Amino acid sequence: MLIKKRLQKGFTLIELLVITPIIILAVMGTVALLINLIAENAITNAENAASAEVQSALSEIQNNLSSSEKFLATNELSDSGKASNYGNASDPQGDSYPFNGMQLIGKTYDQTTNGPAFPDSPASCNSANRVNNSPIRPTNTIYFAKKENSTKTTLKRRILTTTSPSICGTSIVPRSCEAGNTAPCAQDAIIAHDVVKFWPTYYNGNTEIVGTRNQTTLDNATAVKVELIVKKTIGGKDVRYKGEVRFDLLNK
Repeated sequence: MLIKKRLQKGFTLIELLVITPIIILAVMGTVALLINLIAENAITNAENAASAEVQSALSEIQNNLSSSEKFLATNELSDSGKASNYGNASDPQGDSYPFNGMQLIGKTYDQTTNGPAFPDSPASCNSANRVNNSPIRPTNTIYFAKKENSTKTTLKRRILTTTSPSICGTSIVPRSCEAGNTAPCAQDAIIAHDVVKFWPTYYNGNTEIVGTRNQTTLDNATAVKVELIVKKTIGGKDVRYKGEVRFDLLNK
């Protein structure tokens, strides 16, 4: 009598017990690889964004301030204090600003939106046409790091134009304003986010200048080096990018 072996379709229990863990490990490995690739891509994108942001900010600072007549001194101000003078305590200067934190100020000149003054105009000598129509005006361009909250700091730009000696407009930061002749723009422009360091270093030729809170000392500056560091947090990992630029004042 012939005995035929009955063929069964599918896997036996033992085969399933052997194959299933292998399949699970393969799937988990593939998923982990994909997650790692996505995370690395996100970090790379964050690094590229931080690099572009820093380089853009430094390029703007160089373009806007390289034509400055001079750099202006700053005077740090405590959160609870008020400015008693402008500039260094031993050398108060009207061009100086009290701030919380680090800032960079260049004194430049800009064209007004008004037309030129006409000498033959019938307007009187006290007319606004004669008083306010100067074709160029002094402009102080200020870059400063502002702490928005406990974890976020931005690098901002504010432009102040000289108007009337009786005007002291909205403060650059709380409780700070120039000694009496500025009117600020309506909003500060943010040029970098997540700033952890903004630091200008001034030079006379190749010699670093110390005592830059004193305007008389800072008048000797012919160049500045600006260091900027931003930090992004992606997937629990800190991504930092540091950039710096050094440029000479074109007018010195």
